[in-house]
Amino acid sequence: LLGAIRDIAAASGAHIALHWPAENAGGLHCDAKAVDLERLAEAYFYQPAIWRRPNAVFYEAFERLARERNISGIMIARHLFCDLWHSQVGEFRRRFAMPVLEIELNGDRYLSAANLSRIQAFLEAVVQ
Repeated sequence: LLGAIRDIAAASGAHIALHWPAENAGGLHCDAKAVDLERLAEAYFYQPAIWRRPNAVFYEAFERLARERNISGIMIARHLFCDLWHSQVGEFRRRFAMPVLEIELNGDRYLSAANLSRIQAFLEAVVQ
C-alpha cells in the first residue's frame, strides 16, 4: 500500500518525507552486553515510540523530523483494529499546525475508492 500512496503523492506533486515505522523501527538502541540497569532504563524510556507512556519523546522526535524535512501534512494510515494510532490522531491535530488525514485500512492489499479519493483531496489541499 505504501507504494500506491507514494505513486498518488508523486502524481500530485508531493512526496512522502517521513515514513515513521520504516525509519524508526522498534528495538532498544542499547549495547546488548550492558548490564547497567540505568543504561537499560534510559534506552527503554527515551526511544521514540507511539506506544510509550508518556509518549512525549515520540512527539518531540516527530516534531524535529517534521521541521527538518519541511513536512506540510500528516497522513496516518492504520489498520481498522489499531486503536493505538487512532487514539493519537487528535493529539497530532493538537500538536501540529498542519492538516492531518486518518485513513482506515481494512487489511486489503489495495486502496478502496473512498480512501483513494480522500488521499487525493488531502494532497490537493497540502500541495500548493
